[in-house]
Amino acid sequence: MGAAGDGAALLDTLAEMPAWLARQARASADDEASPGRPPRLGGGVTDNGAVGGVSSATTRRRKSREQPFAWDPDEAIYSAVALSRLVHPNTISTEYAARVICLNSGALEVHPGPVTRRSANAWAHESIKKRWLTRADSKALAVLLATYWPIQAALPRRLRNAFWHHEYATQTRDPNVRLVLVATALEALVHTDRFKSTAQFGRVAQLAAEVGLFFSTTDADDAYDLRSHVAHGDRLASLLDSSDEKQCTAQEQRMNALLVAMEAILRKAIRRGIEDPVFRSVFEDAERIRARWPI
Repeated sequence: MGAAGDGAALLDTLAEMPAWLARQARASADDEASPGRPPRLGGGVTDNGAVGGVSSATTRRRKSREQPFAWDPDEAIYSAVALSRLVHPNTISTEYAARVICLNSGALEVHPGPVTRRSANAWAHESIKKRWLTRADSKALAVLLATYWPIQAALPRRLRNAFWHHEYATQTRDPNVRLVLVATALEALVHTDRFKSTAQFGRVAQLAAEVGLFFSTTDADDAYDLRSHVAHGDRLASLLDSSDEKQCTAQEQRMNALLVAMEAILRKAIRRGIEDPVFRSVFEDAERIRARWPI
């Protein structure tokens, strides 16, 4: 098969993968025996050499023959999972991932995937009640995957950094670490100069408006102030006024609201950067960022 044929086969795989991710996430979300456990990527042994149950894995047999014991050697699955969170925040993970190999004798070999790595964990904020993909989500993901795959290497560095920082943030439950990662991802999109970092983070308010969300300059200032406290050694809990229960609750709610809003802005901005070439081009040059979102 030539390069064009390989590319077509891979895109076929990517087009089918979102529906499988949706089934896996929904099945795990419906498992009442472990309501707090992240949805699992993989599970049942299949009879077609599929990767953890991916019914379309037979279209990737050439890559499988080249690296028969490798998990996701071209990172198509990992990319699909990371992109799925741009469509809707979810807790799909590789905690139970495996590669199943059908031997000529008919026997099966099961090789664990990255079950202990960062991708084995995924968390969504407690305010997000739906943590799986619907059929509509999976269709949107199929389109997003098909758009992303051919251009991934050409994405502006800022956009790539923001994308993977968003995924790394999803893989941690600690709000302190998550806050710094999300703020760093947003800074990758809007930070252009060495000085006046807080003022530059104010561009997040303009970015939010451009992607259809509300985030005031006061929100941006407060969010960056929290980020700075945590990045410089404080913990969010230490910033709460424990002497006043009502005030403490209000402060905690404010912190949570800012983090949830920042993640939503980040998801929408990254997705638009992948789908919209004009918007994507803004992140190719600092001067374009300054011109689009002046401070």
